[in-house]
Amino acid sequence: MSTNPHVELLQSLRAQVRTLKRVVYTLCCLFVAGGVILVIRLQGEPDVSESVADVVQARKFEVVTEEGKVVVVMDSVSTQQQGVPNFTVGVVNTFDSNGGSLVRVSASKTTGGGVVRTQNGNGGTLVRLAATMDGDGLVETQNGSGGTLVELGATVNGTGLVTTENGNGRVTSQSP
Repeated sequence: MSTNPHVELLQSLRAQVRTLKRVVYTLCCLFVAGGVILVIRLQGEPDVSESVADVVQARKFEVVTEEGKVVVVMDSVSTQQQGVPNFTVGVVNTFDSNGGSLVRVSASKTTGGGVVRTQNGNGGTLVRLAATMDGDGLVETQNGSGGTLVELGATVNGTGLVTTENGNGRVTSQSP
């Protein structure tokens, strides 16, 4: 049994049209994808300077862990000392995972002084560095329970001091 040559030709043409449709559809998709990529590339990176504030202000900043534990606090504290007018101190305090203070940095424009204090996490001071705007300074090591071990001090007029103690308040040596 022979088939009509026109039917075979028609089936062949239909197969070619289906293939041509697939090729055209694929080319259209590639063209659209290329256009999208081109638009994205032309836009480039966003200008960060427009989205970032020049200044961020708050009364207090806290850095917390994923568990919500505070590990850094930046704050200002109003202080009152006997014989000295009220003044404000800027403070940065770091904490361990149990909330114990590890490092405390404080400074005051009013008094012109600053203090860096390392602590043992239980509130006890290990090292204290202090300085004034005039140039006086102090380096002190403590035993973590409030007792002084070594104290080095100097003033701008040349007076110096070196003191060692036993940690219980008894001076073991002093110069001058």
